[in-house]
Amino acid sequence: MLIPFFSLYCVDAATVHGTIYDSDIEVVNGVIVTINTLPEQTSVASQGDYSFEVNVGDYFIEFEYFEENQLVYSQIEEISIIEEGNYLIDIILLPNLNDDITEDNLDVINPYNGSSTYWIVYIILLLIVSYFVWRKIKNPPLKKTSLEEDDIKKVLEVIQKEGGRTTQKDIRKKLFLSEAKASLILTELEHDKKIRRIKKGRGNIIILNK
Repeated sequence: MLIPFFSLYCVDAATVHGTIYDSDIEVVNGVIVTINTLPEQTSVASQGDYSFEVNVGDYFIEFEYFEENQLVYSQIEEISIIEEGNYLIDIILLPNLNDDITEDNLDVINPYNGSSTYWIVYIILLLIVSYFVWRKIKNPPLKKTSLEEDDIKKVLEVIQKEGGRTTQKDIRKKLFLSEAKASLILTELEHDKKIRRIKKGRGNIIILNK
């Protein structure tokens, strides 16, 4: 249930909705959700759910959560509406780290002061770059192939062994899959309603449907 502050009547509109979770995949109540339609729409998500009616276009959705007037979570997501229909966007909120970064705790390295620290950092970065170049040469990208039942079965087994919840990155590591192939397999499983993907930062949490 949502408590709307503003509402927008849209003809042939699309519905943008979803559920808001914290990093432990627990529903977060009382999140202030704002979308930059004209006029702007703002709601307070109850039971972790939110919903907006919007026209075709590009929008930013802002999620903010306060505890004792202190901003705990703050996140902005971009969405493109290309046609009317339902757009499901589940969100995992990440802690607001802006207040933790101050001039006092920033460790700035001056490369011109003759410090050996600079050269150590430089060598480490060079080794990291060399490692990834070596991996790319040793393991060239896989050619596109049709999805095999065996690959899909292995992905499901990995998710089940992790208790029904894991990350897309872990699946790739365990099965040595390219990013493209892993994405294709998960899209197929999501289409068959066997899993659901929840966005967390730049990655995805994969949850097995019961």
